[in-house]
Amino acid sequence: MTAARTGPTAPASAPPEIREATRATDGSGGVVKGALLTQARAEARRQAGLDIVICGEEAVANRLLAADIESAAGPWTHHYPNLATTGPRALPHFQQRRKPPAGHSFYETANHKAL
Repeated sequence: MTAARTGPTAPASAPPEIREATRATDGSGGVVKGALLTQARAEARRQAGLDIVICGEEAVANRLLAADIESAAGPWTHHYPNLATTGPRALPHFQQRRKPPAGHSFYETANHKAL
């Protein structure tokens, strides 16, 4: 028997961070990240109609966590930003199909980051 060869393993990336979020008022469409949150606090924030943003290097992990948090507020829909109308720094996000609650669960991608 021969031992299986394995290549070097990539370092594990840090888990996504959940943060308070506010939308920029400068017309850029950007999302300004705030204080760190636990998932439970983020879910309560979304249920109250406030914004959150998921920050991290892994876009898929960010998207999945944003969807999990948004689902705590109710049935959601997903939106990619229309950069021409929203602004060049807009982030993709989840929001409720029917309001209330208002607000968004934004998430970072490889090319679009919170401010």
